[in-house]
Parts: sequence; structure tokens; C-alpha cells
Amino acid sequence: MMKIIEATKLISKGLSFLNNCNYLKALNNDIFENIAYQIITYSSDFNQKEIEFVLAAEREYIDIIIRRINKAADDEDDDNSVNINDAAWLLRGGEYNEETFNYNLSGRENVIANAIDLIYRNKDFFCSTNWFDMEALKKRKTEYYKNKFNIDISLYDSKDKPLYRFKEATQFLQNEGWELIQDSDTMPFYKRKVWFISFKKGEDIIKIAQADWRDSYYIYQLIFNGNLLAEINANNYKTTADMASHIKYLIKELI
Repeated sequence: MMKIIEATKLISKGLSFLNNCNYLKALNNDIFENIAYQIITYSSDFNQKEIEFVLAAEREYIDIIIRRINKAADDEDDDNSVNINDAAWLLRGGEYNEETFNYNLSGRENVIANAIDLIYRNKDFFCSTNWFDMEALKKRKTEYYKNKFNIDISLYDSKDKPLYRFKEATQFLQNEGWELIQDSDTMPFYKRKVWFISFKKGEDIIKIAQADWRDSYYIYQLIFNGNLLAEINANNYKTTADMASHIKYLIKELI
């Protein structure tokens, strides 16, 4: 495994050309769930872009996000934030290899090398205020999922997603004085392996968290003060009101 200090040196050397087009580098550290992370950011107000590398200290994890700054973009802003895979999809004219930026398959060192190569080969883009053609990206993604998985993602509505429904279904907690203290949608990618929200009232904390983001992505856990109360299948509710009623029933003796 490539250690953080070696990875940082590789990134700094490979992206040194960005210094010549008004990018500033910043290093920050963070700890989440007892894992140390280093965040390396190249930002340019002049070019209206930010390139962020997040590296974990104890494993191969790496995440690379490109944001359009001065647009109040966060990681859930589909128009002003793209991951390195989507950037490659567009900048390479549709060529897509799932292993290129997958640290589990290629290793962190190779992901860094591939990212540096992508950014350097497209330095005219990164050293400008141009932004990605997001409509083209949506079209290519739709074609990709249709051809590979026979799924038409263009038919999906965000309001049908379990996470959206759980947010709506737990609105009653805030109406009853519970404070929303955590929302994974507002957190960096490395802090949200699964989706979750948490509420606090006095010393009590209620948390709803996705059990797994892969095959059982529709199963959520209802947790009270660290103890599992129930597992909730988001597909079992015809309406968000039904979901809210069941959650109220499950926690009524506790609150």
C-alpha cells in the first residue's frame, strides 16, 4: 500500500503544472471513525475549479472530486460537482474503464497516476473557466446503464429514493423539538459510506442509517442511543406517510 506521505509527494509532483495557471494547494487532516485522512486540495478562483484528493492513512482508499467553485457546489450537487470517473468519461470522449480509478482493483498508486495523466492531458480545460457538459454526462450514463444492466435511470425520480422518503418521514421529529445533527448528504464522501441522518433531543439520539450500500441498499436501521431498534425495508411502504407512521410507532415508547 502506498503511504500517505508517498502519495502526497506523487500528487504534488504530478500536478505541479497547476501552479502556473493560478491553482493554490492546501493540505488538511481529518479523523473519522478512528481513521486518519489527508485532504489535498487544488483550488483556483480564476479557473472556477477545485480538485480534491482524499487519502486514508490505514488503507488504499482514495477519492477524487472536481468542483465548480463560486457556485456553492457540494458533493451532492449534480451540476457543479463530478467525481474523477465521470470527468474521465467526458474528457476521454466516452471511453470508460471501471478499473482506472477504482482503488480496490487498481491500487491507490495507479489511481493517482491515472488522475494526474487525465488532468495533465486536459490541462487546457482545467486551466480555464470551462465546465463539463453535464447533459452529455447524463446521456452517457443513461446509455451505459441501459446497455450493461438494462436499467433506464432516466426514469428515476429523486423523490422515489429511500433517503428522500426517510427525510420526509422523519420531519415530525423536528416538529417535536428534535434537532437534526447529522445528514450524510452534506458530508464529504469519505464520511458517508452509507446514507444516514441523526436527531438529538436532550441526551437522546435517534439515527436512521442504511445497512449496506450494495445489494441491500433499501434496508435501513433505526437506532436509539446506539442500540438497534428495528430494520426497516423502504420498499414496504406505499406512501411516505405510511413510513412516518411506522417510525412513530417504533419509537413512541422511547420519546
